[in-house]
Amino acid sequence: MRGKPRYWIAASLVVLVGAGTALGIDLSRGRGTPATILVNPSLIAQGSRYVTLSDSTKLAANVLLPTSASEPNHGRVPTILRLTRYPLGWTLLDDGLRDAGFAIVNINERGTSASLGHLQQNADSYGADSGEIIRWIVDQPWSNGNVATYGISNDGSLAALASIYGGHHLEAVAPLFVSTDVYRDVIYPGGIFSYWFSKKWSAFVRAIDLQQPLRFSPSGVGAQQANALANQAIRDHLDNLNWYATVKRMPFRDDWKTLIPPDIPALIDRSGVPEYAIDGWWDSAFARGAIAQFIAGKGLGQLMIGPWNHGGSQSLDPLDPAVGDPGPFYPEFKRLVTWLKARVTSTPESGRRQIRYYVIGEGRWRTTSTWPPPGASMVKYSLAAGRRLAKPTRAIQTGADRYPVWFGASSGDGSRWHTGMGGLQISLSDRRAQDKRLLTYTSARLAKATLITGTPSVSLRFSSTSKDAAVFVYLEAIAPGGRVAYLTEGELRASDREVSGFDALGPVHPFTRAAARPLGAAPVDLEIGLLPIAARVPAGYRLRIAIAGADAGSFERVPAHGPATFAIGRGGNGGSFLSLPVMAR
Repeated sequence: MRGKPRYWIAASLVVLVGAGTALGIDLSRGRGTPATILVNPSLIAQGSRYVTLSDSTKLAANVLLPTSASEPNHGRVPTILRLTRYPLGWTLLDDGLRDAGFAIVNINERGTSASLGHLQQNADSYGADSGEIIRWIVDQPWSNGNVATYGISNDGSLAALASIYGGHHLEAVAPLFVSTDVYRDVIYPGGIFSYWFSKKWSAFVRAIDLQQPLRFSPSGVGAQQANALANQAIRDHLDNLNWYATVKRMPFRDDWKTLIPPDIPALIDRSGVPEYAIDGWWDSAFARGAIAQFIAGKGLGQLMIGPWNHGGSQSLDPLDPAVGDPGPFYPEFKRLVTWLKARVTSTPESGRRQIRYYVIGEGRWRTTSTWPPPGASMVKYSLAAGRRLAKPTRAIQTGADRYPVWFGASSGDGSRWHTGMGGLQISLSDRRAQDKRLLTYTSARLAKATLITGTPSVSLRFSSTSKDAAVFVYLEAIAPGGRVAYLTEGELRASDREVSGFDALGPVHPFTRAAARPLGAAPVDLEIGLLPIAARVPAGYRLRIAIAGADAGSFERVPAHGPATFAIGRGGNGGSFLSLPVMAR
């Protein structure tokens, strides 16, 4: 199905900024770590131009041709489309695709960056112009009529949407480091507002839309006309959505019905266009969203999840800080290039749908066609007296542990929740100092290596002196020397605790206004799904759950003012426990 459903624009798929930095925007966090690793300054556009659509809207575009299609050769080649709302430019990935024989068309979405027009907020969906752009590509003298599309972050969202709008010339799509659930995976994880990212990204795209038109230099357009078009583009962009102001007023999922049409993933799946998606374990909650889309779909699909930040400029293994294999994302990109070449040469899709995932602490890749992989079973640990994680027994003492919330707790500048802002570098440093101020429960030493693969979850018998709370739960591994390694985390706003069911990715919360409930004096049950992970924890390590009431560097404070004390129930039938998906072999 490739019709044009009518949706609101802002976030049919997740809108993140990683590709902006990939195109050369220096987003240094002020400590000498500019996120410009993907930039390839040696690539120069062989043609900057406006592409005029049927409604007369002019889109800014760059074209990069391989030698075989350049003058005087005039060969016809397949094309990679990268539709973007960020500044035009080239990446090392574009370089690799050009060397593989592709023409590259990098073009601004209407109403963004250097393109004219309005960022549509009704009628046709975000990315709907991809169909007309692909027809323009097919008509070019260097095109052989076969088109694929890829993109990182927001560009990847547009790549995925092209499968709905692209038409029969679109042979493949490759969305990299994106999610289909912007509410849950980046703006309101667990129902808690991610204010840091929302505010930064909103200001960033506003600056792009008001500055980039003046920096675009199309060929064949005189200076006076180019200046007039740039000023017109800026006027067109003035009414673009203020992302931060909008999403701050939308704390419930039902507020987002027009921003996230629920049938978009199904439309993509039914389109029949082969898809190759890539995500990172440390990239916000994107791996969760990618796995959810994979297991819900039945179409042709490949999903790769590596130990990467947003955009894949960094590899990180907290159980092996010296990890060198794989290096950053680029060696794995060769697999994608090979796959794309096969698709545009009309090679039939072969092999089963699969997830290829990197195992933290093991240094190897595994594959599965389901999630969790076959052989994983849930192992329970009770939260026990003495701040212990213990195998459940009748001897576990009942009681409750009280925790005065430290609202200064933070996952820091190098957290998974910051990397979406231009592919900032992740820093999963030793968490010993943080844990001293949190409520922790620690297991005995592991008698043998434990392969955790799937989606852990935590059930808390919970109460608080406040009417609402933000509860953060971290799963950690403690080395024999005492170093505390971060594995994964989950979070939940206590008022959003209602559960409508359980699936392969843990408890399902409606996050609706009608389902929200304030806390009272009586304890309640919080079912908190942690983000999926694959990690081999060595023998001799200990496992730990750390509970916090804040992540001050990323999320809004709940409650907004005043102190709060948590009480965590343990022991008995109503006690709290951790459920770990452990592979039998």
